[in-house]
Amino acid sequence: MQLKRNVDEILLNWRNSHSRKLLLLRGARQVEKSTSVRTFRLLTSFSMKTLSLTLFLALVCSFCFAQSKLIDSLSKALSVVKDDKNKVLLLSDISYYSRLSNPDSALVIGRKALELAKKINYVRGESNALSSIGAAYWIRGDVQNSMFYHFESLRLAQKYNFKDEIAKAYFGIGITYSDLKDFDLALKYLRMAFQ
Repeated sequence: MQLKRNVDEILLNWRNSHSRKLLLLRGARQVEKSTSVRTFRLLTSFSMKTLSLTLFLALVCSFCFAQSKLIDSLSKALSVVKDDKNKVLLLSDISYYSRLSNPDSALVIGRKALELAKKINYVRGESNALSSIGAAYWIRGDVQNSMFYHFESLRLAQKYNFKDEIAKAYFGIGITYSDLKDFDLALKYLRMAFQ
């Protein structure tokens, strides 16, 4: 369940404006600004090519302690969940959200998710875990491993046409290319992430 945020209304007002300009979302760290943008994308028929200008949102997002509450909630859910597929998804989420505060733990948790996904032959979960591992490597500054895991996630997601995982992999690849200062490729992949 997603909470209604003030930014949701701001995004809708921006979309309906006839004098629309570049929109930069700023706010406290880790308050799920990017989640609001993703939800906005899904709930509107707005062209993602125009919205791609707001990709700087991902670069502007900063981080705060609210993330630890989310990780705690995910960890509690993991302790009671019985289904292995849900365990894979929860481990992947815990890995992804802990990458900022503890990238080494994020890698360990992401590898657990990947191992379990392979064990139960859960391909979507495997793609998810690969992306989470790639994100943790990106935080550590290891662009080579980040690219490897994001491209592996993309390969699996494309093979089985998992649209959300394809977008997540494209986004990770685009952000990593931006770190490499290859802005043409970064923009190419980031645009594909929002199509």
